[in-house]
Order: sequence, then structure tokens, then C-alpha cells
Amino acid sequence: MGKTIKLHRRLVKKRNEIKVHKQAVGVLLQVVAAYSNPENWRDTEETRDIIEKGIVVGIEIVRKWIGPGNGPGLARQILKGVKK
Repeated sequence: MGKTIKLHRRLVKKRNEIKVHKQAVGVLLQVVAAYSNPENWRDTEETRDIIEKGIVVGIEIVRKWIGPGNGPGLARQILKGVKK
């Protein structure tokens, strides 16, 4: 009986670890989805140089975040429902 209980506890612990891992992956996917959405970014008038091996090879337009909240605020909003 004791071995069965120990095995059961170990399996329950592993199941909970897997559940928490899946939740963490889901949260990361939500963050990536928010930041990869082009509607959450706006072009600005600023540009910056693209440098490769010390040589300027081009310029890129600096984009500004206009999505929901800022970085920490967005993280707090997404993490509300996730157990730590």
C-alpha cells in the first residue's frame, strides 16, 4: 500500500508540473502574439543605422509601441490568470 501511495503522489506531482509548464508556454505565446502584431506598432520619424562589421549597410525606421499598456503592464495583464 505504501509504494502505491508514493507512486501516486509522484505522478500527481509530475502532472502538476506539466500543467504549470503548459500554462507558462501559453503565456509566452500570448506575449509573442501581442508583440508580433503589426497593429500594435506605429512608425516614427526617427531612423537608425543598420551596421554590419562596422559598415553602415542601411537604415531602419524606429517603431513605437501603441498596443495595450507598456511592457510591465502588458505582462501583469497577461499573468493575472496564471498561477505562480
